[in-house]
Amino acid sequence: MTLDIKVSAALMKYNFLEQNKIFHALETDTVEKLTKHLKEGAEAAIEVMDSWEPVIEGYGGFPIEKEAVAKKKMEFKRDKNVGRVVSSGGDQMLVTGRKADGRYVVMGKDGRKTAKDAVDIGVTAKESVVGVDLDDLHESMKQARKNVGASTCWKGYKAKGTKKKDGKVVPNCVKEEDKIEEGKKGLWDNIHAKRKRGEKPAKPGDKDYPKTLDVESFKLDIKSKYNWRSNIKGDL
Repeated sequence: MTLDIKVSAALMKYNFLEQNKIFHALETDTVEKLTKHLKEGAEAAIEVMDSWEPVIEGYGGFPIEKEAVAKKKMEFKRDKNVGRVVSSGGDQMLVTGRKADGRYVVMGKDGRKTAKDAVDIGVTAKESVVGVDLDDLHESMKQARKNVGASTCWKGYKAKGTKKKDGKVVPNCVKEEDKIEEGKKGLWDNIHAKRKRGEKPAKPGDKDYPKTLDVESFKLDIKSKYNWRSNIKGDL
């Protein structure tokens, strides 16, 4: 589950404008200026961010949680290929389910899902079991990282399976092709990253101050677009 989803769940009782006020206060370090009600929301968001740890390479190298894989295995318990990693066209894919027409639903390392005919992933008979179980692959990668004394690949690289080096199994670190810049992640992820680095919040006028945080312009736009002047109460 992403950080944005977790924070959103913690702020469910707040409306859209209130959530924007909370976000703005956290980004500009002005939480103390919030009302008691909004401050409680900010504290809930902080608690989520401080306890959340991002999964850099996901489970077994895929952007999915272990619990989600276990759930899929139970859902399709009659098909032993669900939850296994297969190769097609040189790329590794995780089988996450099967459609009514017999095609398998597979996920790539980038999180994209597609449908593949059984023969395309190597299933040539009804009882065929292909690839390697994701749980086994994950444990293999954990051992490989232990062998090299590092929990992740170096900056700008990601693990794509394992390989043998000097007689030991080690992560096969390859250069990332589609690296996601911090500014393109979720807004809550950016706040979380800054808190982890101990950086001061961005201020209006700063280069990295997101336009989304221009709350004053946002309020005026909302009022103009929906003509809420007579309905909006309090200091917006």
